[in-house]
Amino acid sequence: MLTILVLPFIVVFLSLFEYLGFFLAALIVFFILIKSISSGDTILETIMDQITLIPVHYSEKEWVLERQLRATPVLILLNLAVHYTLFLFDSPAREALMDSLSFLPEKLHLLNLVLSPIASMFLHADADHLWWNMIYFWIFGLTLERRIGWRQFALFYLLTGILSNILSAFMHILFLQKIPAGIGASGALSGIIGVFAVRLFFKRLVFPIPIFGLASFILPLNFKIRVNFLFIIGLYFIHDLLGGGETLLGLPNSIDYWAHIGGMIAGFVLGWRSKLQDTAIQDMYIQKSLQAMESELDGPEAEKFLRRVLELNPENEEALLTLAWPKSKPVKTGEGMALYQKIIHMLLETRPERAAEIFAEYFPIYRISLDPAGQSKLTSVLEQSGWPHIAARALEALSDDPRTPAVWGGPILFQMARLLEKLQLREAACFRYEQLLERYPNFKKDRLSFIS
Repeated sequence: MLTILVLPFIVVFLSLFEYLGFFLAALIVFFILIKSISSGDTILETIMDQITLIPVHYSEKEWVLERQLRATPVLILLNLAVHYTLFLFDSPAREALMDSLSFLPEKLHLLNLVLSPIASMFLHADADHLWWNMIYFWIFGLTLERRIGWRQFALFYLLTGILSNILSAFMHILFLQKIPAGIGASGALSGIIGVFAVRLFFKRLVFPIPIFGLASFILPLNFKIRVNFLFIIGLYFIHDLLGGGETLLGLPNSIDYWAHIGGMIAGFVLGWRSKLQDTAIQDMYIQKSLQAMESELDGPEAEKFLRRVLELNPENEEALLTLAWPKSKPVKTGEGMALYQKIIHMLLETRPERAAEIFAEYFPIYRISLDPAGQSKLTSVLEQSGWPHIAARALEALSDDPRTPAVWGGPILFQMARLLEKLQLREAACFRYEQLLERYPNFKKDRLSFIS
């Protein structure tokens, strides 16, 4: 009897579900078509842009892999090593170690009081606690570390982790009159997210929505939902505040929400005090300019954003280079040449390999060398970086330029002849050596004052 009564409702529900699925599918197809038309991409390119294989949310347009060694993977490996090394001990010994190194330890003595603020950041209750922390730390950590460098990143990780533990202990002792025993990297991870909120506030997060539901374990395709990072941070913070309030009311909870809150506040304050927001604003304008360039209709708008960056920081490499491109292609301009030369001179002292890379892009366009001192210094870097032919052509242009000061004529000719000889262009090298002897017969005795 019950089956007869319930069956019509089941049929209606399934019918509605079928229509709802059809409606959602039609909506997605319509969205992809509109997106394809507005962007000028093909249907396949648009679909690929809306699909991700990554099952957790991550920062948009950021590569999640890294070739060079950074602090993020080192800290992750330390967390993993500590967690699984503890399993080499029997259960009582493992629990005793974790109790002694949690923050605050139940049995206080000088050694564990000194070690526990840092050691507790590398202890985790179980594999789920560990791996979820490490996944999000990898995604957010690498993105942030690329911007601020490994030293500052590692310092922020340790400081925010310690400060999160201190705030958590303070709140527990003040309101609950009990000493907590906190463990985990969550406080430090929240600290990194707080720094992220200052340095990369303009970033969007990609939220993956499984297309095939539970079957996503077999077909891990996810539809991308893009949301501003600060909106998500706000939701996390409110969630932690609610959880922290429940903790202070004495409700049982296994999550140390006050460590999360303390870490996030500490990260935000440290990031702000370090003036990371200044660089963030410059990056935001550069990103807006690149988006305007991609539309191929907003050239003036893109230039306006880049000019704003250069008002804030006249030596912003990315802004100078991004502005130099449209000023050099397809039509060469004096401003484009000046921008390229400014970047190269700026980097020649601090990052000579990067200066050589940009010169290799600049010289085929303008065919004009740097000043003699700069070009002479850049020659060896170009040679070592794999652009000896460009170095030789630049020296040739400088040598044949009547405006080159006579005092530099001999050294430039000598460098060019030596480089041509290394390139096994013997006839050209001999010609330049003869030219050197003819023009500067006394060069041999004074060339060492110019060539290092």
